[in-house]
Amino acid sequence: MTITLPPIPVCILENEAMKAIDALITSLREESVEDITFENLPVIAKSLSLDGEDLEIFTEFIKHFDLNDDGKISPDEMYAFALVFNALIMIGCSSQQEIHEIIDFLFEFFDDGSGELEGTEIDFVVQLLSRILDVSDDYVIDEMDIDRDGKITKREFSEYLLTFFD
Repeated sequence: MTITLPPIPVCILENEAMKAIDALITSLREESVEDITFENLPVIAKSLSLDGEDLEIFTEFIKHFDLNDDGKISPDEMYAFALVFNALIMIGCSSQQEIHEIIDFLFEFFDDGSGELEGTEIDFVVQLLSRILDVSDDYVIDEMDIDRDGKITKREFSEYLLTFFD
C-alpha cells in the first residue's frame, strides 16, 4: 500500500520523534518486513532493542496504527500515522507560522482535493483523531462539524484543532 502525502512541513521532518520513526521504517524495509503484525512484533522489538515494559508500551502504541483492525500495519501506514501523530503533538509547541503549516498539511493529508472532508474522509479523521487524542468518535464529530452539515471545512478543521490544543 503506497500512501501519497502532501508536502510535509520542515518542522515535522526535523522533529526527533519523526527521525526515530523514519529510522524504524528504513530498518523494516531493509529487513523486508512487508507488514507489521502482532506476531512479528518480537522481531521488530529485537531490532529496536526493546524488552519488558518498553516492549509493552511499543505494542500498545503499534495497535493505534491498525485503523482497520486487520492485525496488520504497512510501513507506509505507520509512517503516515507517525506524521499525523507528530504533527498533532507539535501544534501545541510550535510558532504560529508552523502551526498553520501543520494544520494545512493535516487537512491536505485527509482531503481528497475537494476542499471539504466528507463521508469516508470524515470517518478516517474521526477514527484517527479519537485514537490519538483519546476522546470518543462522537466527541470529535460533534466538536468539529460546527454547522452540522455533514462536511468538515478547512476552517472547521482548523478551529477544532486550535481549540483542542489551545
